[in-house]
Amino acid sequence: MSLGVLWFEFIIILLLIYFSGEKLSFYGDRLSSRLGIAEGLIGVTLISAVTSLPELFTGISAVNIVKDNNMLFGEILGSCIFNLTIVSIMSFSLKKANLFKIISEKFKRTSILTGFLLLSVAFFLKVELPVLGFIGLPSVFVILFYFIILKIIYKKEFSLGEETEKSSESLTNIVLKFSIASIVIILTGLYLPVLAKKIAIGMSWSSTFMGLLFIAMVTSLPELVVSYSAAKSGFYGIAIGNIFGSIIFNILIFSIVDFVSLKRSIWNIESWSNFWTAIIIALISFFAAFSGKFVKNRFSQVLVSVFIIILYIFVLYLSFFS
Repeated sequence: MSLGVLWFEFIIILLLIYFSGEKLSFYGDRLSSRLGIAEGLIGVTLISAVTSLPELFTGISAVNIVKDNNMLFGEILGSCIFNLTIVSIMSFSLKKANLFKIISEKFKRTSILTGFLLLSVAFFLKVELPVLGFIGLPSVFVILFYFIILKIIYKKEFSLGEETEKSSESLTNIVLKFSIASIVIILTGLYLPVLAKKIAIGMSWSSTFMGLLFIAMVTSLPELVVSYSAAKSGFYGIAIGNIFGSIIFNILIFSIVDFVSLKRSIWNIESWSNFWTAIIIALISFFAAFSGKFVKNRFSQVLVSVFIIILYIFVLYLSFFS
């Protein structure tokens, strides 16, 4: 198959994800309205799980087929920092909304807890813990942390919810349309890494570039498209919730992959770049939690957005020299 055809397929897939993402965010908002819960909670849990499935299956493939734990951590952590970079990307085009202020006002705890979760990943990468059979003890801790974080977010961040007007559309109809949009995004998202690998081979790109940059970005495209579509439509809770929820779910993927891994624990790797990537993502997450205090105008938004993008490029630089 020619490169032109592959790139054409790539564009078609992106368009499918974009239009399905619009429906997903729209009916996600309708679902939160119908159930009387905050749309941010829908974004952190339900929508983020839908958009993060490509990372899950790519991670399983990296460990069991490619047999490269470094590629797994590079792809997942690369997706995490790209997800945070999405906020910067959206800030350039969404001039009416201060996304950093929204994060610090409505997602402060979520952002802080995400930072601590990433610090725990950095710790587990450099401190060797016992292995329970073929499962690394860090994977057990990550699962525990994941559910603790969700519980804290639900009770402290979104327990009161937001005053929303109940949708008149039936819950069954909303769930059906939400499910259809989800299925389209899942199927196209799962095909994206396969298509990306074909393109990378056709372009003669190195495995490092393919794994740590191209594949990580490609698997994060559903998050980018869905979050941008939601924010453009004014569903900022869904947009930001999807970004942080995807990061949290991505970390859970380490544990899921460890459980289905056919060899030793995935945490046995030697890569300083992955360690520092986790540290940098954690720092950005902590920064985002308090950014609303000083990111108050358009100039400061652009300045912070550029800084985050520079950090993303720096992480990519580290990956090539470790």
